Amino acid sequence: MIRILSLILIATLSGCASTTGPTDISTYISPMQAIEKAAEAAPKGIKGFFKVHVKAIGKPHGVLFLNSELDYRDPRNISIAIHPKVFEPFEEKYGEVADVYLKGKKIIVYGEARRVKISFGCNGQRSENEYYYQTHVRVGSLSQIYIVQ
Repeated sequence: MIRILSLILIATLSGCASTTGPTDISTYISPMQAIEKAAEAAPKGIKGFFKVHVKAIGKPHGVLFLNSELDYRDPRNISIAIHPKVFEPFEEKYGEVADVYLKGKKIIVYGEARRVKISFGCNGQRSENEYYYQTHVRVGSLSQIYIVQ
């Protein structure tokens, strides 16, 4: 009886361990795959490892955006949005500020890609009828970022 209970406990714990998320960084999602999958899953997102060649950087409202295309409005662009709380640990680890260090680098980021509605605006007013979508992956921890090259 104890042996059966032990096996049930081991099986249960093994099942829990497999739901913690992917750990194989070599299995990543390209920007185009992320955009397509996030659009299909909307309004939910898709979790995984996303490989991005950082071609452009922006920092509106204190958030660092790493873009896979030169124009962040390009439909093929995926934006990695790095929360300001990651800046200090990043600089401590790499000896340089993230926006300088990461430009031109290839990175893999773990997170959730979501389709985000971006409304156009004029004079501080947002338009309800004019908008487009971007795909964002939010980063709130340095452990989500892997430098590839």
